[in-house]
Amino acid sequence: MNNQMTLPVGGVAGAWRGESRDTSRFGQLIAALRRQLAVHRVYRRTYDELMTLTDRELDDIGVARCDIQRVARDTAREVVPA
Repeated sequence: MNNQMTLPVGGVAGAWRGESRDTSRFGQLIAALRRQLAVHRVYRRTYDELMTLTDRELDDIGVARCDIQRVARDTAREVVPA
């Protein structure tokens, strides 16, 4: 009986670089987390900037104060590439 552990192509270091099919899911998870963080940052920045505007300034750009959350969310999803 062979009790040896087999490492992915490229060994342990190769696995961290995503050179194994087994680690591709891990890489996809990290990429998804990075994208979500980027989306959240854009959302937060957009939301904060819109909240600093007066109702008159918001009206000038066609945004109601009650729509700020939706506008920030939609903007963040459009700006950050998938």
